[in-house]
Amino acid sequence: MPTAPSPKGDFTTTSMSDPMSKGERMLKDDGAEVEYQGSTTLLVGYLPPESHQLHVVNIGDSSLMQIRQGTVLFETEPQSHWFDCPFQIGHNSPDTPQKSADLTSLDLQEGDMLVTSTDGLGDNVYPAQILTVIAEEQRSALKDTEEAQQDDLNRISARLVTLAREKMADEWGESPFGDKAICEGIGFMGGKKDDVSILVTKVVRA
Repeated sequence: MPTAPSPKGDFTTTSMSDPMSKGERMLKDDGAEVEYQGSTTLLVGYLPPESHQLHVVNIGDSSLMQIRQGTVLFETEPQSHWFDCPFQIGHNSPDTPQKSADLTSLDLQEGDMLVTSTDGLGDNVYPAQILTVIAEEQRSALKDTEEAQQDDLNRISARLVTLAREKMADEWGESPFGDKAICEGIGFMGGKKDDVSILVTKVVRA
């Protein structure tokens, strides 16, 4: 089960302290050499050697979903200043890893699936639809070799990307983003056009 997220910026009570402090220094040092202006959301997972606990750092509205036996066990909470304005790190952003990050530790079990994605997936595809795609691909899997399992994960990722793009192109369909917009008093129908990057992984015994 996931542990309770640490308070934002509380890097002193977690094993993530040293890696994140080093990471922040690298971001600052490397960023000093970059001439381009911009910002980005951030989601990082760290699995220590010989450990079954995955440490997750999240800033913004990218997502990590932990699935066990066909059920969503955990999903990161999106962070936003206001509707459709996610936390980001960058040149002109007030958000920083030390101040803004949500930290969570997940206990992993063999067979768990992890779906990590940008908001192009979560804004357009409901969790139940993600579970359906995974279940269908797992039922169609014929072999249990390492290579076959990797092919299965690649197919799941590809299908989810395709589904997200189809939802983006649907001007009248329902979507998670549309549901949120309506809750904010904003009239919105259809999908939300956005980039979509998806990584699907499965926990296996080493």
